Amino acid sequence: MQPVFSAEEAFDTRDLLRRSEVSIWLDGYDDVFSDFDPRPYAQRAISDDFIATVRKVIQVKKSGGLELTLLMPKSFRDEKTETLIRKRIQGFFQGQLTHLQRDIRRMRREGLVLSVASVVVLFTAASLPQMGLDEYLKNLLQVILTPGGWFMIFTGLENIFNKPRQKKGEADYCRKLSRCRITFLEY
Repeated sequence: MQPVFSAEEAFDTRDLLRRSEVSIWLDGYDDVFSDFDPRPYAQRAISDDFIATVRKVIQVKKSGGLELTLLMPKSFRDEKTETLIRKRIQGFFQGQLTHLQRDIRRMRREGLVLSVASVVVLFTAASLPQMGLDEYLKNLLQVILTPGGWFMIFTGLENIFNKPRQKKGEADYCRKLSRCRITFLEY
């Protein structure tokens, strides 16, 4: 809910918004945290709505370093709580970054294993004509192994190159927000 301002206050508000790169209006500190979590702020889950709002606003601003300004009513401001909230927001995005980096490493590792296994399968399929097996069995195995090997190599290469690239954008976003400067200003 955006507050109503007088003409003089509206000018000050426009100036305030110009000085901050990314601003979000808050009615209170509870807007940052989940409504369903009754724990204290030090343990409480960050609100999905807050994260979605930050994501929407941040995607518009793609400059280098970020500054996230949270605008609070003057009567609700508390320095100790604001310090805790800064740490929690940055910690949340650092945790997301760590999780994404772990996923990227796992994808690449699985892709490498799959690619190596596909080379073995394709080598086996190519070696079948020289093996002393029944002709029907050789043809059957070659029909099964050759497309399977190609499928495995393409899937493995996709896991090494394409899928991590898709997650890299999300990781960059989390990295920026884990390092962003978070300030609280009053309105």
